Formats: sequence, C-alpha cells, structure tokens
Amino acid sequence: MAAMFLPLSVLAAVSPSPNAGANNTFCSRINTVSTRVEQRIVDRQARITKSENDREAKLAERFADRLTRVAKNRAETDAKRAEKIALLESKASTDAQKVAVTVFKTALNNAIAARRTAINAAMKVFQDGVKQAVESRKNSVEALVANFKASAEAALQKAKNSCAAGTDSKTVRQTYLNDMKAARDAFQNGKQSLDKIGDEISNLAKVRNQAVQAAADAFKTAVEQARQQLKTAFGEK
Repeated sequence: MAAMFLPLSVLAAVSPSPNAGANNTFCSRINTVSTRVEQRIVDRQARITKSENDREAKLAERFADRLTRVAKNRAETDAKRAEKIALLESKASTDAQKVAVTVFKTALNNAIAARRTAINAAMKVFQDGVKQAVESRKNSVEALVANFKASAEAALQKAKNSCAAGTDSKTVRQTYLNDMKAARDAFQNGKQSLDKIGDEISNLAKVRNQAVQAAADAFKTAVEQARQQLKTAFGEK
C-alpha cells in the first residue's frame, strides 16, 4: 500500500537553467525564461495531478476487488457449511442428537456472523482511514504545488521588475536563481512530510490486523465450545 505514494520530485526539478554565460543577457531573455519556466510548471503540475488521481482510482479499485473476493469466499464457505450441517442432520438419529445439531448450527451461524461483523467493521475503519489519509495528502500536494507555482511566478515578476528598473542583469539573474532555489527547497521540505503517509497506513493496517485476529480468536473459541457439546450429544470424546 505504501508503495503507491512516491516522492514528488518532478516539480522540484523546475529550474530556469540559464547557462553561466547568460549573465549579461538575462534581462534581454527574461520573457523567454518566463515562458519556458511557466510551461514547465504547468506540465509538471498536470503530471502530479494525474498521478494523484490515478492513485485514488487504483485505491478504489483495490478496495472494490477485495469486497468482491470476500463476498465470493464467504458464499463458498456458506455453501460448504450447509453441506456439512446437512450431513450432521442426516446422522442425527435421536431427538437429543437432532436438538444438538440444531443448537450447533445456531451457535456456528452466530459465531460466523459475529466474526464477519467484526471484520467488516475493522475493514471499514481501515479503508476510511486510508481514504482520509489519501485525500489529506492530495489536498496537501495541491497546496504545495500552488505555493511553489506562486513562488516561481513571484520570482519571475520580481526579476522582470528589476530588469525594468535597470538593475544589473547579472544581479537580477543571481537573485532570481536564489529565489527559485528557495522555492524548490520549500517544496522539498514539504514533500518529505507528505512521504510519511506510508507510516500512517502501516499503523492503520496494524490496528485492522489486530481486530481481525481478535475476531478470529473469538470465533475459534465459540466454535470449539459448540463442537464439544455436539460431540457429547453423539457420544464422542
């Protein structure tokens, strides 16, 4: 699950990348630089948005597939259980044995229902938690991208204003590069906190697994008690 959430490196790579010999011509090229950087930001923003949407779609698909598998497995289990109960009923020759089979059947059905209810609840808590984490991450990504875009646009506008004011082109260029570096650093710092979502999902999975195990243990205990009572009725040890 955690593997679905990859680092947001693409946007942080955005850079005007002017060469060292462009110091004296930076202001004359500011519009070209502006157009190129803005387009790169738009392209990378689109890629990030698509990536986040794809993750949500894959997550929904995985949850839906699991529900389908669980429903299928439970139906198959119910069919097999019905066959075993029918076999027990056919073996019951006395009234006491018939009553014992009925009691066992009821106890077994109740134990299964309790286990399924507990597992369903555990899975819902897990899935709701994952969905919330993913949605929160998506919102944080959108905010992070928007902040980077705003910082990049501000850096470009600042450079244009400096060029228009007659500031030395070399100074304008260096200031612009510093501003873009600050924007990228801020993006990288924000990205690192987003990548921790894997730990959050792992914790959710741990809680789910504990609940599922507890349900399985309770089921095992209930079924064993019912089985012992059934054996006694049939004269078995």
